[in-house]
Amino acid sequence: MSESHKGKKQSEETIKKRSDALKGHKGYWEGKHYPKEIREKISKTHKERQVNVREKCATWKGGIINKDGRIFVLKSDHPNVNKLGYVRRSHLVVEKALGRCLNTKKGEMVHHIDGKKDDDRNQNLLICNQGYHTRLEQKIKRLGLNEYFSSLTEERNGPMLEIDG
Repeated sequence: MSESHKGKKQSEETIKKRSDALKGHKGYWEGKHYPKEIREKISKTHKERQVNVREKCATWKGGIINKDGRIFVLKSDHPNVNKLGYVRRSHLVVEKALGRCLNTKKGEMVHHIDGKKDDDRNQNLLICNQGYHTRLEQKIKRLGLNEYFSSLTEERNGPMLEIDG
């Protein structure tokens, strides 16, 4: 639509003509199906290009991103990665201390004692299941202990457990 026609209402006759002209028209990709091998090859190529683009990007921070206050680390070979190949840093710290991977399928999760999602020191992390985590959060909120736990961990600032990159 040209600039001169923007904001103007089309007549019923024009709308019907355009509708009739498009009847039976298929989009370019409509009806095209690729075999599984070709789809996998396209997907693999796309992922390889994506990895190459990451390092060349001006905003690349070495595979560490901050999303909603949580720190994610690029570890595409980890069993609990998200779609982009990142894992929560808190999970990596806990897994190193435990010597095994968290079983997220069975509901194991990490609770930050002081409530700060970017504080991934080992002493600030607690492993629990979903039900216990929910009850714990509700009790802390009900008793007003957020400030107490926050000040407690600030007093005991210990070193963060190093994780292998």
